[in-house]
Amino acid sequence: MFNTKSQINRISLLLLIFINALFALKYGFRYTRSEIIAILITLFYITILLFAIYYISNNILPINRENKKKYYWGILLLGIILIVFMNMTPETTRVGRLPAINEWLGNFIDGKFPYRAESNPSGFPFLFFIAAPFYLLGDVGYLEVFGLLLFILIIINNANFGKELILKLSLLLFSLPVFYELFVRSELLTNITLFIAVAIPIYAKLSKEDNKLVLGAGAIIMGMLLSTRLIVGLLLFLFLIFIYRNDFKKFFVFGIISFFVFLLTLLPFYLWDAEYFITKGPFSVQLLYLPIWAMIVFMIVIVYAGTIISSLREFFFASGIILFLLTLVSFSITIYNFGLTNALFNDYFDISYFIFALPFCILSLEEYKSQENLGRLLTDE
Repeated sequence: MFNTKSQINRISLLLLIFINALFALKYGFRYTRSEIIAILITLFYITILLFAIYYISNNILPINRENKKKYYWGILLLGIILIVFMNMTPETTRVGRLPAINEWLGNFIDGKFPYRAESNPSGFPFLFFIAAPFYLLGDVGYLEVFGLLLFILIIINNANFGKELILKLSLLLFSLPVFYELFVRSELLTNITLFIAVAIPIYAKLSKEDNKLVLGAGAIIMGMLLSTRLIVGLLLFLFLIFIYRNDFKKFFVFGIISFFVFLLTLLPFYLWDAEYFITKGPFSVQLLYLPIWAMIVFMIVIVYAGTIISSLREFFFASGIILFLLTLVSFSITIYNFGLTNALFNDYFDISYFIFALPFCILSLEEYKSQENLGRLLTDE
């Protein structure tokens, strides 16, 4: 059965409920302008979520592992529905990530320095190149549709086909942050999903054999993903400690190749307008989210976590915890400086960054027969 007594399952579910409750509270207030109604909406949503978790854990029968094909058809159907949904939903400029991508790509195509934009783009160059095909299709929002479908595919291919699959898909498809991402044409979920989609096959190959081709190709791809957001760098650092903690040579080779590829993606833009790129480019924006002391503390936490995790599932769990705490610390600092009302309801802090933790929390849920302290007896074959 799906064991909610596992500490990993419990903590992951609590984080998912917290993130969803935060979105319900903020946007419940935004659309009702009543704190009491917003709280009632949040409590109602949490109740429904808890009931769904309980019902799935105790009533859903196991699913045959051989029935994957119908889920792939389901992904195709969902993709068509989401594309229709995106075309029926007007774009919103309240969130800055969509205008930033559109303006960056528009400037780049016109031969202008793309970071000189009113929307103040914060992403590194490869993030915008990933979005470019969808920009040319007429709606950058299709990028988030792609990311959501890709994450569903990851769930289907990595879940033990039982209550675990149903629970993971339910938590994803009924998650308020996912609907938020689609409505505002954000790409945070896609950004993290791409990292996961690359990390899983790298781990599968390198954990079985010493494959230099996989190491080199993986390092190059990870270097390009580094050129999206700094948060990918933290995840990659944890990932490399996890898979190469007993082989520092490969750790450094993989890391140096990735970092070199990352620098290569930045070089043309540095040469294009060095002063603006350094003072007002992506580094200046992304480094504002956390103070130096917090970054040092989290680097120590990452090193420690990387040395104790022993499976891919624990890597997902550790990543989810770290990303959640990173966002929570930044959120708490904003609350301390400006108050809870301003931080949560008046957009002094962007709670959408909690979405970074959501895919990892979902993937760390697992169905199995028994457990140790952290639930390391994994499979339910």
